[in-house]
Amino acid sequence: MSVHVIEYKDGAKTMRPIQSFKEFAALRNSKQNREMTQQARNGNADGKRRMIQFNYSCMPNDGKLKGATVESNSVGMDVDFQAGMDKEEFQRQFDIVKENILAKADELGLLMLERSATKGLHVVFRRHPEMSQEENLKWASKMLGVEADPAAKDITRVFFTPTADAQDLFFCKDELFINEAAEGKKEERTKATAETATEAKPEAEAEKAAETEKAAEAQSAAEGDTIYFGYNFTKI
Repeated sequence: MSVHVIEYKDGAKTMRPIQSFKEFAALRNSKQNREMTQQARNGNADGKRRMIQFNYSCMPNDGKLKGATVESNSVGMDVDFQAGMDKEEFQRQFDIVKENILAKADELGLLMLERSATKGLHVVFRRHPEMSQEENLKWASKMLGVEADPAAKDITRVFFTPTADAQDLFFCKDELFINEAAEGKKEERTKATAETATEAKPEAEAEKAAETEKAAEAQSAAEGDTIYFGYNFTKI
């Protein structure tokens, strides 16, 4: 799982890990981000470009976003709705999709759900390391009955992010802030079509158990795996 805020240094996009929900909410609720969110919702494209940006699918390349190739343990997905719908129909479909995602949170491995900059949803879920980024997106899309943005399948995809208010942020788990790379991804894909019974299997199982225990300890340290359901964090 991971969440990195995108910052600019000498004209290049850099990535800084976010360590807690408090920090995550404070960035989203800054005065500038509130103003830019409102401008974006009013149709101002420049306002959208100036909103806070986060990445959920990769680890930094020497601190930078460009050239990043290491996947994290989470996947960010952009869900858009059909253009041209009137306000009432959009809201009806938006609520149906949102509630369906929340109802399938455990099955999906949901980590975060929010409204996008304008008319859409951002979904972050636990990565299946044996699948590619695109395969993970297709898996989630099929489960949820939605179509992921086909232009948003790269692990370096950034998400323009609104406030942490109840009308924008619907779900967030502290597990998101562990910030770890996906482990064993390449090995698992290589072995996907090979024989599973090998002499090294007991050793691999022991190693996997140790990694699971380590991840559980890290998660326990993240303030009890708190789940935030649309609470207004304006004052954080």
